[in-house]
Amino acid sequence: MQTRDIYRYDYTTTYYPKFDMLNFQLDMYNTQKAGSLSAILYDTEDFNKQVEFAETQKWMQLGALCLGVGTILGYNKIPLINRVQGKWKKFGFKIFLFFLPMFISGGIYTHKEQKFIETVYLKHFSSYVKFKQVGDIRCLNPQIEFGE
Repeated sequence: MQTRDIYRYDYTTTYYPKFDMLNFQLDMYNTQKAGSLSAILYDTEDFNKQVEFAETQKWMQLGALCLGVGTILGYNKIPLINRVQGKWKKFGFKIFLFFLPMFISGGIYTHKEQKFIETVYLKHFSSYVKFKQVGDIRCLNPQIEFGE
């Protein structure tokens, strides 16, 4: 095959900024890269929703923990489950019943968080595109002032 026939990614697919939801989420919430840009982008309403989600997650995990402990303590009173025989089968089933509410609450929280990120993405899409094209952080929030 000759070199002219080899397809290489062109400049636009390699270096042009990407504006999709995944890159928005990585830019806003990835603390390893450059800090969290969500603190700059959020207005008061978005920040209050973020705090509300954190509180909801805390109470959901506490409720899931209590429900998991309750199912282990009341294991013998649950119909059809108390018929499980064998030491290791009972142990495995108790572990499953303990973690099941936590997995369900984690899934619910992840779904709500993704919906919130989607609404923020749609709300601030134009300023995010301008930020990615220009690179100026003031495109996200024009009220930012740099101290000199």
